[in-house]
Amino acid sequence: MPSLNIHLASLALLTAVSSNAAFAQNTPAKKEAYAQQCVQQQRSIHQGMNDKASDTNFKPYCSCVASALEKRLTPEQFQSLGDQMNGAKPSWLKQAEMQAGRSCMTQEPKLQV
Repeated sequence: MPSLNIHLASLALLTAVSSNAAFAQNTPAKKEAYAQQCVQQQRSIHQGMNDKASDTNFKPYCSCVASALEKRLTPEQFQSLGDQMNGAKPSWLKQAEMQAGRSCMTQEPKLQV
């Protein structure tokens, strides 16, 4: 029986390592896909507000949001972002996106008199 426990423990460790390796390989692609989707959303939101706004205006913000979400979410949640982008978002994702967005907003320096 002890050898069975060792094999199960080894299998669990191997699964965790291969899962983390797969996550590490997919993370840059997920971040880029999320950032691109974010740019499209921002462009849609700001469509009538500023004719001069382009994708390059939104890329730094959206890249920041994607990185912040990667830090805030579990690997499983982050991997499921692509599934959550279209359709209704769960409350945990809405909350995480709101927090990430706030942390990525740049503050304009205030004029001191």
